[in-house]
Amino acid sequence: MRVIEGVKIFKGFRLNLVDMRKLTLENKGEKIVGILHEGDERCVIGAHGLQSSKESEKMKMLGEALSSEGMSFFRFDFRGCGESEGDESKSTLSERVSDLLAVMQHLKEEEGMKKFALVGSSFGGSISLVVASFHPVEALVTLATPIRFQSERIEGFNELYREDLRRYNLLRVASSVSRIHVIHGRKDEVVPVEDALLLYEASREPKKLTIMENGDHRFSKPVDREKVISLSVEWLRKFLK
Repeated sequence: MRVIEGVKIFKGFRLNLVDMRKLTLENKGEKIVGILHEGDERCVIGAHGLQSSKESEKMKMLGEALSSEGMSFFRFDFRGCGESEGDESKSTLSERVSDLLAVMQHLKEEEGMKKFALVGSSFGGSISLVVASFHPVEALVTLATPIRFQSERIEGFNELYREDLRRYNLLRVASSVSRIHVIHGRKDEVVPVEDALLLYEASREPKKLTIMENGDHRFSKPVDREKVISLSVEWLRKFLK
């Protein structure tokens, strides 16, 4: 399916006509559905958070902004979410890492993408961090990303999720990651800002930390969301050459 969007304007960006294509791939026998904002062989992949999807406003804005810079952007639904097949109750961190790796392989083999960067929102940032620790990526942006999964913070997860999360020490994972921009809201009501400080300290140079003083977990205020998009594009442009 091909969709043509018209020119859009928001602070700092004048967005040109953007070509978008719906792509479908499979992982472990289940379909993953995503939208490719077409650009060149540099591809940024957006990883959404829990109880979210590829249709989040941040993901759509990132697609428009990065396409206007000439880069490709792929936003997709993890299995069990949105249009993708699967059971969300089984969509653990490990399963989502598997999904992201399958997406990268598909984009490389079927779409000819040669350079990758990741933008992960909330739990999607945790997944992107894990992938960036062992898979070549040019840059990483994390948005409101949790880095600690103590018992009291995962009480709402089912046992499959909890057992899987106990396998990961994300601070140790972060020590293998560089070219990372950690963006977090001071007023995040879901993930404490301390997670961002710990993530930044644990990761390697080059790295950057931005604390949005009035930002909540979703960066729900338009001015904050637009700033997040601008900062993300600036960081990605720096390394995706």
